[in-house]
Amino acid sequence: MASEEETAIKSGLLLRRLRERREWTRGQAARRLKVSPAILYNMETGRSRAPLGFFFDLLAACKHEPATTLGRFLFSVKELTEVSGASLVKGFRARLKLTQREMARRLGYKSAAMIHHFEKGLREPALDDLLALMALAEDDARGFVLHLSGDEALATLYPAGMAAARRDWAEYWQLPQAAAVRQLMRTTKYERESTFVPGVFAEALGVPPAVEEEALDVLTGLGVVTHESGRPMVDPKSHIVIPRHVPRAVIDGFKASWVDFMRARYLAASGGDDTLCSIDLIPVNRALYGTIVEKIRTLQDEIHNLPLTRTDGFACLGWLGSYVTFP
Repeated sequence: MASEEETAIKSGLLLRRLRERREWTRGQAARRLKVSPAILYNMETGRSRAPLGFFFDLLAACKHEPATTLGRFLFSVKELTEVSGASLVKGFRARLKLTQREMARRLGYKSAAMIHHFEKGLREPALDDLLALMALAEDDARGFVLHLSGDEALATLYPAGMAAARRDWAEYWQLPQAAAVRQLMRTTKYERESTFVPGVFAEALGVPPAVEEEALDVLTGLGVVTHESGRPMVDPKSHIVIPRHVPRAVIDGFKASWVDFMRARYLAASGGDDTLCSIDLIPVNRALYGTIVEKIRTLQDEIHNLPLTRTDGFACLGWLGSYVTFP
């Protein structure tokens, strides 16, 4: 088991990476969170442990809704509605079926009284405790850390738990916005940006930030997207896969609805390269091919007078031969 100092240093680095992705100095972050820079410095360097409440405040300041963000990586629970230290410790202990004494031992505490205090709200667990509980429950601590930090080296220090078993290409096909985010990363506009600000894809696609987060999680879990200096980027060596067990009807339905979704976004765009209309290299059957072609022709009729400056950055379905094939 890692020492208390080692775990504090790891979680401190997570705090630092999260802050740096927002391009905040330590002083700027400290003012937002109403703590002194010295306190934040001690937490980021592992000299003191970060209280869970402070961590959730930092998440919220960085535009990550705590319950929604954490809930996506807790495979051991169906829905997370509360993120207080007391409720989390109680929930984990119930799912793991541990006594307070056993949970204290597994978290490295000498007395069961510490768990009792956590559950009664008399003391607050630390970020270290949350990550350790996620590991015990086989939740995706690695994905959680990677999502927040963008640091793959740091993320590998945590276990992925059941993530490998849960990740499936069906997730990609069931979430049209995952394909959209992938294509937005390939636009000229995104390539020019030196930093990544959470919410940029959600704004371009007209979807809630939580949908963007989910799309990035799916793409990262499938290896389609990597993180470079905290910035998600498409892995040029990655390929989109259609799993054999996904019914053809599901894939066809996805593609048809995806065309409609992109058409609406395209026509609603105010111009520039902040939206897109695209589809990945995927096979379609002849019947669906005809349906898509008809939709594309209608779209082309509606936008054919747009100047090239209005379509810069778009990967439009109108150029069908480059994007869609059929067996």
